[in-house]
Amino acid sequence: MELKADKLITPDEISIVVNRLLTAYHPNTKSIYLFGSYAWGNPNEDSDLDIMVVLKEAQQNPHKRVVKGYKALRGIMTPTDLIVYTEEEYKKLLKDEFSLCNHIVKEGKKLYEC
Repeated sequence: MELKADKLITPDEISIVVNRLLTAYHPNTKSIYLFGSYAWGNPNEDSDLDIMVVLKEAQQNPHKRVVKGYKALRGIMTPTDLIVYTEEEYKKLLKDEFSLCNHIVKEGKKLYEC
């Protein structure tokens, strides 16, 4: 079942998502970025939040890292797509000018940095 927003997501709802993710990954969070329609300034009622989290180090395999983030977002009705990289993965991806990670850093909005 796909979760869709019936209205635009508010800045307060974005803050709730960020705070939940910071709590879930504490103290390992390096940065959090918003990308997609909310970052580009053209969201609509069908838009979800697109979030990239960068962790200082790998404490779990890639799948478990993402699952941990989604578990932290349980109970809130903000549809969210989540990408989670380690700092090592992030730095490697930044070297590829065509990577999604590179695009997010250049065009997205940084919501948190440690």
